[in-house]
Amino acid sequence: MITKISMRRKVSILALLFLTAFLVPLGVRAATPPPLVTVVNVSTVTYGTGGCSGTDGNTVKMLDDIFSIPAGHKGYILPPVYTSLFSSTASDAFYSVIWLVNSTELGQTNSYALQGGNNIEASFGQEVISSSALSFFNTAHQGPVTYDFSVWDGTVTGARVCTQIPYLSLVVIET
Repeated sequence: MITKISMRRKVSILALLFLTAFLVPLGVRAATPPPLVTVVNVSTVTYGTGGCSGTDGNTVKMLDDIFSIPAGHKGYILPPVYTSLFSSTASDAFYSVIWLVNSTELGQTNSYALQGGNNIEASFGQEVISSSALSFFNTAHQGPVTYDFSVWDGTVTGARVCTQIPYLSLVVIET
């Protein structure tokens, strides 16, 4: 069966073909992408020895990780994760995990351990809820620079919080 193509349809097809042929030499195409930038993930894992806080309500450093961004590089630091076995001698078993970088507090996470010295495993990701934490984690840190990232534990006066096998996982993305 032979199909008739109307004159109007022929004109529109020819016009489309001519326009297509006209646009190709003009260089209508996607923009050239920028050159590739090397990105290096620098993951650090730190294990601590653990320990117990005093009963005076003061905090105790459980572990720290000292890391650097070399000259000529920029680095974004991702919020770290802290894991440990926790126990408490207190009846309320309340404790805090405090995040610091170069002695500046970036945040605090509160939790509860099992009473009577029984261990419970817990992991805490650094929450980005304070302006200092938001500023720190949203900044491309220009090298050379060195940071001391530390995690402290504490509890209320009269109680003691203990940790075993504390572990910190920290990632720096360098360009």
